[in-house]
Formats: sequence, C-alpha cells, structure tokens
Amino acid sequence: SSDLTNLIDERGLLKIGTTLSCGMECLKPTPPTKIAFGSCFKQYDEGAKQTKIFDRITEEKPEMFFWTGDAAYQVKKGYNNFKAALDETKNNPAYQKLIANIPVDGMWDDHDLGPNDADRNVAQIQNRRKEFLKFLGVPTTDHRWDTDMKALYFTKEFGPQGKKVKFFFLDTRTERKTYYKHDRSDCFEGMWCVNNENTIRKRNYQNDDPSYENAAPDMLGEEQHEWFEKELKKSDADVHIVVSGIQILATDM
Repeated sequence: SSDLTNLIDERGLLKIGTTLSCGMECLKPTPPTKIAFGSCFKQYDEGAKQTKIFDRITEEKPEMFFWTGDAAYQVKKGYNNFKAALDETKNNPAYQKLIANIPVDGMWDDHDLGPNDADRNVAQIQNRRKEFLKFLGVPTTDHRWDTDMKALYFTKEFGPQGKKVKFFFLDTRTERKTYYKHDRSDCFEGMWCVNNENTIRKRNYQNDDPSYENAAPDMLGEEQHEWFEKELKKSDADVHIVVSGIQILATDM
C-alpha cells in the first residue's frame, strides 16, 4: 500500500482534486501483518548480542514495536541512575535506528520502574512515570500523561472491521500491592539481595500467610480492573491480545 499521508488534509479528508487509481479502497485501514515485541534489555551489558537484536527487529520491518517490560535496568540506587538507565537504552545507536523507522510504544515492569520487584511503594513513582513516557516518545496529549490516572494501562487497535486487532496493555507495577514484606529501595539487578528476595517471595507465595502487612494483594488496582472489564465489553475487535509486563499464568509472581 502507498503512503497516503500527503493526500489527507488537516480535517482528515481527501484533498480536493486528488484522484486514487485504487478508489476509496486505498483509504481503508489495513490489519497489521507484523508486530514486534521485546523486553529485558540489559543496557549495561556491552556484549554484541545486546545491540544486534535492535538491528534484527529493524530489518524485519514490523508495523509496530512494543516494549513489554524492562526496557532498561536500574542497577544503582538513586533517581538519577534510573534516568541514566533509560537514556542508555534510548541512546543506543541500534535502538536509535529502530525508533527512526518503526513506531514504538509499550509497558514498563520492575527494572525500568526502579528496584527489583518494584511496586506502588517506589520513591518518586510519578516522576519515574513521566520519564518512562518520554523514553517511549508518548505524545503529551495521550491519556497516560493525566496525573489523575493511577496507572499506565492503554489499548492499541489495528485494522478494519472484520480484521480488527486490539491490544490491551496492563500495568502490573504502579498499583501493585505485594503479598509479602521487603524493602525495595536498595535492591537492584546484579545484587545478592535479588536471590534472597526471590527465596522469600517463593516461600510466602506457597504459604500465603495472611499475617503479613501486605495481605490482600492486588496486581492492577481497582481503577485498572474496572477499565479493563469495560474495554473488553465494549470492544468490537475480532482479536484481543492482552499484554502484561509479568507472566500471566505463573505460580511465582
């Protein structure tokens, strides 16, 4: 299909005097044929494999690239180190080439929010949210910039009726209330504490001990739960794809 951008005026209408050899069929939205997903990019790893993946994605020429969590890893304490981690990914030459050719959007997980297994208790979470949206290049008119919105959930639709695909991106970190106690402020990827926290998490998941202060855990928060249910009910898409930064069907979360 040809690029019709220059044929449409500011009202979204076909410019006067324009003729199309393919008729109005040219203006119908087309379903996606290729969408790329990626996660867990350890920007601090200088190995060639960490940068070649972006070249490979660009070569595949997908209509869209979605991050599904951990676009970068904060590895040291401090808000400035969080920003530095995102900048390191964004300034990667191979990633720069990707975003110059392919639209990008996505969702965060714990490491591009902050400490290991981050949740609602992370310091400066609203500022981190703004930095992540800037990293993605999300327009400031997007609803995710609304400070009254508690999490970064959103949808994307592709294709015409009969071939419409709708993606639901769930934010499993911003409103997350975990079922066990631990201090997330000092534990980052590569530290010994990660293994210790994983052991605690597994033990408490199996025991499901209600004596913990964080009993009655929550993953999405009430607002996002309601939004997700309403979006599913009103959707007219033919295919629904749910995207989560964490495993959906897992025994260890």
